[in-house]
Amino acid sequence: MPVATETELHRSAALDRLHGTVAAAMREIADHANAARTLAGRDEPAARAALAAIRACSADALGSVRALVALLPADAGRALADDVHDTLGHALSLASLLAGGAAARLANEPTLARQALGQLAALAAETIAELERLLGAPAAPPAAAADMAMLASLARDQPVTFDVDGAALSAAPPEVAGAVYRIVRESLTNARKHTGGAPVHVRVADEAGALTIAVVNAPSPRRPAPGSGRGIPGMRRRARAVGGRLAAGPTRDGGFRVEARLPR
Repeated sequence: MPVATETELHRSAALDRLHGTVAAAMREIADHANAARTLAGRDEPAARAALAAIRACSADALGSVRALVALLPADAGRALADDVHDTLGHALSLASLLAGGAAARLANEPTLARQALGQLAALAAETIAELERLLGAPAAPPAAAADMAMLASLARDQPVTFDVDGAALSAAPPEVAGAVYRIVRESLTNARKHTGGAPVHVRVADEAGALTIAVVNAPSPRRPAPGSGRGIPGMRRRARAVGGRLAAGPTRDGGFRVEARLPR
């Protein structure tokens, strides 16, 4: 029976810590969201306190995960940790938007605030489920990654249009379909953060034996917010991991375009 090396044990322990940190954070966020949902329309100050707790928990969780990722060596374990970080970043970005929307509606539209908080609690559960898939079977991407409906669900409230070859995506190897899913997810997260609601178009097609991805957003109606600098390098890493390539940059009209080609 093979004996685990010290490095492998260290990596396993670090990934276990990542799992515990993210799962605990998302459960806490879900608990606060459910509490705020119950309080909406009944006790506005208490509901706002629960929303403030969500924002504090989100910031703490992202900081903790970044610190844990930084401790890992640049190997497969680190790549997986980066994937966990990206998943959490996506979830927390949406959580922040949903919490902000709920806060804006607490006073005058408590029913809509409760709807947003219900979505936030569901998002926390989805994130925990994806985390289990990532850390439970590191070599396999999410089973739903090849599902066109999953890509569409990433849009949530964004003004996004989709032109996706669902048959080609379903026929792709799981690791390629997973890369498509995560590149589109990160692109939509970036668009949501930086474009102020500008329309986005997503195209996934089968071209000469490769899956091509194009995610293009229109010019932002406001000045783009500064980013962390991790999103595009992370997408390039995902493309390279399956033998593909990715390019990203501004368009002539002031929008932004992400393009990738992933061989099948």
